[in-house]
This record gives sequence, structure tokens and C-alpha cells, in this order.
Amino acid sequence: MHYFSMKIPETPPTIEDDSSKGNASRFMDIIKENVGLTDKKGRYLHWEKLKYLQPPDNLNPEEYWIATKLARNGALKPLPLMDKSHKLFAFCTPNILHKELHWLDQNAAGSLSMDKPITNPHTRDTYLRTARAIFYWAMARHGYWLLEFVYISKIIKQAPAKYGLAYLHTETDDNDLTYFLIHQIEVIKKGIASLHEYLERKSHEFEETEVLLDNSKAKGMLNHRQLSLLKHALKNPNAMYRIQEHQASHAISYQTARMDLLNMSDKLNLLRKRKQGTGFVFVSPSDLKSRLINNQL
Repeated sequence: MHYFSMKIPETPPTIEDDSSKGNASRFMDIIKENVGLTDKKGRYLHWEKLKYLQPPDNLNPEEYWIATKLARNGALKPLPLMDKSHKLFAFCTPNILHKELHWLDQNAAGSLSMDKPITNPHTRDTYLRTARAIFYWAMARHGYWLLEFVYISKIIKQAPAKYGLAYLHTETDDNDLTYFLIHQIEVIKKGIASLHEYLERKSHEFEETEVLLDNSKAKGMLNHRQLSLLKHALKNPNAMYRIQEHQASHAISYQTARMDLLNMSDKLNLLRKRKQGTGFVFVSPSDLKSRLINNQL
């Protein structure tokens, strides 16, 4: 990803910059506004967006930001992660993050309900890459096992500017990683939704395969590995399968892989066994689907 072409967000005003700093009474007025971590819509905004919002009646945009920043500073939790200037990263948990984490509790740590068994299917900034690695390690350690199967790189590549902006907001706002965490949660949600869609699609494919087996002698005779291979064979006539490949695909012993394929060829006649060198290959018959439909195995 290339962030050098992106517009760098304006660095937010600091308390030291604020004109009210020398006016204790005015500074207390800012604090009394009781501004929270987010805007009225619950959004955790960077200065580049917050400055365009209508501030509370008694504040100007800069004072609105200072009030927001004071609230955030009081809620920040430091992380054992520093930038090249040895400044710690920190984050806070606004309501939006609590809401998304609750969603993850429900969708990334539970079980998957499936009707049929299925088989398992340079960024500029080193600090955020490390943060992401720590994040995934912590998620897996706390039981969010589904994330092992969620691939987010593709989703990030679909909108690289958002990823870059999350980084830049963190960089320009005192290493506040909250922007990055919110973005990552959004990406993970999309990844989990995509995974569920994939599982649903694969479930239907297995159901279709088993329907074809209903009237054949192979009904109830195939394990999930063999069903997976059969599904592929039905879509790919004359495809060739080797014992070593089947073994590697399912992380099983050579003997188990060998028996899977031999049973499908010699016993159930679903594959054709051919001699190749000193071993065998197994081929998907071009008429496999019609033979299953017509019970002609």
C-alpha cells in the first residue's frame, strides 16, 4: 500500500495552542461543557472532520476539539507499544467500539451451524502491523477462534485509502490507536460476513452433492474429505487426483488418504484409477454426474 500520495490530515490543535489556556475561567467553561469521546452521532472523529461540525453553543470549533481531546485523554489506556520517538500508543473504548466488540462476541467466538460438514478452506508502518499482529493473537487467545479463518487483506485492498487514513489519524493525533481499532473492527465484520456467505454457499453445494448420492450405492458411504473431492470432481470432469495431494489438503496420513481414494475408485466406482509411473492417479469420469443421477455406478 502506498500512502505517500494521500493528503496528510491537518494536525489537531493542542491545549498549548488553545487561546483559552491563559484564561482559567474560559478553560473551566470548556471543561464544564461535558463533551464526550464522540460527536452526537457516536462517531469518533479526527479534527479534520470535527472542525466542520456545529460545536456546542458556548464553544468555537477549536474549543470543541480541546474539550473532546480532554475527554479522550482521560479515557486513554496506554499500550506497551512505542513509535520511533519512544512515544507510547494508546486507545480508548467509545460506545461504538463497545458495540462492535459485542457483535464480535456473538459472531466470532461462537459455533457455526451447518447442515452438512465442509472442509476447512508493505505497509508503510511497522508499528501498526505489529499492533495488528498483537490484536489477532489476543483475539485468538480469548476464544475468538473464527478469526483464524477470516482473511482481511482482500477487504483492506478494496479500500486502501481508509486503512491509510486510519493510520494517519493515529499518527497525527498523539498515537491514538482508537481510529485504527475502529477501522479494523469494521474490516473484520466484513470479513466475518463474507466467511458466513462462503460457508452458506459451500453448505448448499454439499447438499446438492448429497442429493445426487441419494439413489446410489455410495449414499452414506463418504466421509467429509471424500464429499469435498466428489464435489470438485463433479465440477471438473477428467480432473486428476493424487494421494499425496489429498493427504496434504486434509492434513491426514498417507494411508488414510490412500484409502479415501481407493474406496472411491475400487469400491464405489466414483473415480477411475490409472497407473502412472510407480503409483496411481485417480480421474474424475466425464459422465460422473449423469451416472449418479441414473444410478449407474
